Amino acid sequence: MAAAIAPDGPFGDGAATVLKTLQAFRDHDSVRAPLCHGLGKISVDQAGRWTLVVRMTSFKNRRAERTMFVWEEEEARHLADRIHADAQRLQSKLALLSPNNERTPAGSGCGSMRPARGIGDGEK
Repeated sequence: MAAAIAPDGPFGDGAATVLKTLQAFRDHDSVRAPLCHGLGKISVDQAGRWTLVVRMTSFKNRRAERTMFVWEEEEARHLADRIHADAQRLQSKLALLSPNNERTPAGSGCGSMRPARGIGDGEK
């Protein structure tokens, strides 16, 4: 995607803000692997606050490397809010590049929890 929206890509200079937005979203790449592939445990303290501990094994140069990630509730909620906001910003910018953006249903696509129109509303 980055190549397509680069200044010398098919969308030209008009995609410069989209490229910056994509780069901001890609700042979250460091948490993608542990959240998608790690094994997590949640503990809850006496006050009801939770902590997520994720263990992940990756292989580099044919060697197993174990990593542990820890997110306390407040930090995890803040991270989730940032990822959601960056995903929505990217979706909005990408929709502007779409040749048929007036037909793109609001709320559909990346970062949205609502289904696209017609999904699950009885339409066939």
